[in-house]
Amino acid sequence: MSHEFTTPATATSHRLDTGTPPQVHRSAASQSLVLPVMPGVTRNGLLLLVDSDVEWTRRPGYERLARVGSHGNVLHHHTDQPLWRAREIRRQKGVLAIAVQPRGRITASDRLALSFADHLRRRPAHLASRGGWTGPVIVSARPDVPGHTEQDVRLFHLVSSRRVIGGVSHAVVWEWTPRAHVEAWFGGRLPDLRPLERHIDTLLEICHAAQHGTLLNTSDTDALTTSLRRHPLSGRFLLRHYNLMCRLLHQRRIAERSGTTVDPPTHDRPASPAPIFPEPPEERNLTDEGSAVRG
Repeated sequence: MSHEFTTPATATSHRLDTGTPPQVHRSAASQSLVLPVMPGVTRNGLLLLVDSDVEWTRRPGYERLARVGSHGNVLHHHTDQPLWRAREIRRQKGVLAIAVQPRGRITASDRLALSFADHLRRRPAHLASRGGWTGPVIVSARPDVPGHTEQDVRLFHLVSSRRVIGGVSHAVVWEWTPRAHVEAWFGGRLPDLRPLERHIDTLLEICHAAQHGTLLNTSDTDALTTSLRRHPLSGRFLLRHYNLMCRLLHQRRIAERSGTTVDPPTHDRPASPAPIFPEPPEERNLTDEGSAVRG
């Protein structure tokens, strides 16, 4: 699924892609979410996107930071146990998206995380992969949050950001889900993703090379190329193909130590490699002040 992320205040435009196959994008409904620049917060807590029809600002511990057009309001709720409180709050009527927010400045990455959580909530394919855990998605812009336990599983999503001036960069949004629900989807005990998460940049390079035909032709690289046609690189992708990705990462390390080239002859390369992040639709002109994500 492709996204556009625009910040008129800094005169930059971004393209954000979650890597959903193009055929899904063509059939998906498109909605806009505009997040303005917001003031910083003095305490750790949560950013909440809530429906405008539900009155939250009169509740103790909740502060409205911004109105978001017809979507509702962005609130800050201070708590030192963000994941525990997020699981409680997500059951309440009118909550659309939740992002862990540390004290200090609310960055573009923080706003992106909240927007992305709203996007995931509206994706039927994503709901089917959550092991029956429906409702608002809990995310963070950082891999570690206070109070998380072994019962909290974090799964990353890669998002690419293309500026009008400045090229393309990649961001990671972390989704937090109860272990029991991820294991229900996975069908058993989860492998430890932390060793692979430490090498996300390398894994992205391997996937990019596989899709552009610049890896040596082996059964593992063929399997990777086939798998990437169905699913983007993400935490769930690593769970689906854990042993494969471990082998490919190990092979990359050996190749780097030995100086082995990974470029095959030109005639072995696919004629039209599929991009990891599909091209977005024709860009819109966004005039609203703030940041926008389209899903």
